[in-house]
Amino acid sequence: MSNYYPISNIIIWTGCTSKNGGDTSLEGTWRVTEQCWVDEEDGEIVDEGSETYPAEDEEEDCLIQPYFQLKNNVFKSFSKHIYEEGSIVFLFGEGTYEVEGNTFTVTFEFEEEEDISEYTYVISGNKISISSEDVDEYGKYSATMKAVKVSDSEVAGAIPWDFFEFEE
Repeated sequence: MSNYYPISNIIIWTGCTSKNGGDTSLEGTWRVTEQCWVDEEDGEIVDEGSETYPAEDEEEDCLIQPYFQLKNNVFKSFSKHIYEEGSIVFLFGEGTYEVEGNTFTVTFEFEEEEDISEYTYVISGNKISISSEDVDEYGKYSATMKAVKVSDSEVAGAIPWDFFEFEE
């Protein structure tokens, strides 16, 4: 299963309210509902797919529900693992973001490297559609994602993924 975390300029949206009272700002917590991707090498498609969430994760024997949050210049990605006995939310990544127009750029810092990704978005009511494209010497990767705005409480108390120890 492909994990969504493709999310990753200077004007920060502080938010506005639509006529129906919904929050239409970029800032907040978003529950991913679907994503599609295409990976090309030398002009040929080598991988493509789509996922609707929550999705089954057979390795974990649970459902996976991705989220992302943009708040106070900090981008966070989360994954809620839903088991029969209950659920747990993991924090997978944290970086900074900047917004310019309908584009936001996420920067993750890993030891001595930076990973910078740019996303174009459109918000309609409490829904967002995001697209990205990455071209390098190996080929092109493009993705689209749809999400719905939810309460910050859906990811409150998340456990950092690298903190959680798995025992075999």
